[in-house]
This record gives sequence, C-alpha cells and structure tokens, in this order.
Amino acid sequence: MSIIRTVNLEKNFGGLKALSNLNLSINKGSITSIIGPNGAGKTTLFNCITGFNKPNGGDIFLGNLKITGQPPHLIARSGIARTFQNIRLLSDMTVLQNIMVSRHINLKYGFFDCIFRNKHFFLQEDISTQKAMKFLDFMGISEYCHHLATSLPYGIQKRVEIARALSLEPEVILLDEPSAGMIHAETMSLMSQIQKIRDIGKTVVLIEHDMNLVMSISDWVIVLNYGVMIAEGTPNEIKNNRQVIETYLGFAHEHLA
Repeated sequence: MSIIRTVNLEKNFGGLKALSNLNLSINKGSITSIIGPNGAGKTTLFNCITGFNKPNGGDIFLGNLKITGQPPHLIARSGIARTFQNIRLLSDMTVLQNIMVSRHINLKYGFFDCIFRNKHFFLQEDISTQKAMKFLDFMGISEYCHHLATSLPYGIQKRVEIARALSLEPEVILLDEPSAGMIHAETMSLMSQIQKIRDIGKTVVLIEHDMNLVMSISDWVIVLNYGVMIAEGTPNEIKNNRQVIETYLGFAHEHLA
C-alpha cells in the first residue's frame, strides 16, 4: 500500500531541471532508499515533499491527501517529519529542550493556557516531556537529556535529530544522509536503529551514499539521475542493474556483489 506518491513532479531552478516528470511510490511500513550521484535531485525531492521547495508542476500525495505546495508546518502536522543533511540542532538548548521544541506542534493547549499557566498547560507540558524522554530512550540517548545538544559527539547529535523528528509522531520519517560523517561502529548501530523505526510501524525514506547500509536494510531502492528515476527495485535487483552500475555504483559494485 502506497503512503507517498509523486505524480509528474517537476522542480526547476532557473534553467536547471532538478526533478523531471518524476513518478514514484513509497510503500507504507517500508524502508526505501533514494540513491544517485550528487545533483541527482534527491534532497530537492525531500524538500518538495516537506514543503521547503514548491514544485513547478505535478502533485505529491500522503495517502489520499494532496500535500503539493503546502507549508512545512502543515505537512509536519499531516504526518511527515524529516532530518537534514547538515545538523540543525538549537545550539543554546539541551537535548531534551530540542525535542520539546518540536513537540509543541502536538500540544493541546491554547493562547490563554500559555498566558495564565493553568493546570491544563502544565498537564500538557508534563505529557510532552514524558513522550520526549520516550523518544530519547528509543534512540538510546536519554542519558544526554540535560547536555547542551551541540556539545555532544557528532554521532550522538545525529541521533538527537532523528529523535526530534520521531517526536512529531509522524507516519513517515525522511532521513537525509543519516550516516554522513559517522565512523563504522556508529553506522552499524544506526542501521539497527533505522530498522527499529520501521518495526514500530513507521515508514522510513532515506537518502544515503553508504551503499553497504542501503543494500543491508532497504526493502526498496529508487535511483535518480539528473532528476529522473532511472531504476527501482529490491537491493539485489539494483546492485545488478547494468544502467545503475554504469551511472552510479561503478567500482563499488565489486564490493556489493
């Protein structure tokens, strides 16, 4: 069952076609990887899905809901969360505070509750704190909850970003190069964590250059080149696809066979 679909999606930057007539489908409850060379349109696709770029043509659907061109906060409320290629944590806040900021989109209190700091306000804040801690625990980083987020090692900061996205309680989580900059042991741990996210019922879509990670955990792989989908299939089908090998995998194919 498809949870995200693009229909004839187009995105141009001046005379550059970043996405061209792109039709793809992401299955609910899967781990789908988007791969391709630099400039293939991968992050542009994420930006269009999450409202940071407005498409020039075509449509994007979350289930049966058309989300084309909606602002990021409405798309987040609809059930899509993401991380970014470059870490975007709030530097003067603790790990817990970073998670709490993202959770405010789900809080059920109004303007007057905030002004008067009434019982309902504190009840909602307590519930939000408990849920934030649950996601930190899920990512294995609850011990860092009171540390300044940007004081932590890079691999931990990446986990904080994923916990922050999960704290929105989305149906779909988009991970933009989650293993970038990680050492091998951190990448191996991340692979297990991504599978756990899928196993709790989330749909995971990731952009990733680490082909061992992609081929190890993906249910489905989509290959982009110059904004066009040139192949899709299971990891085994992709690593044996001649066009994909010539366009992208190249010599890496020897290590994936």
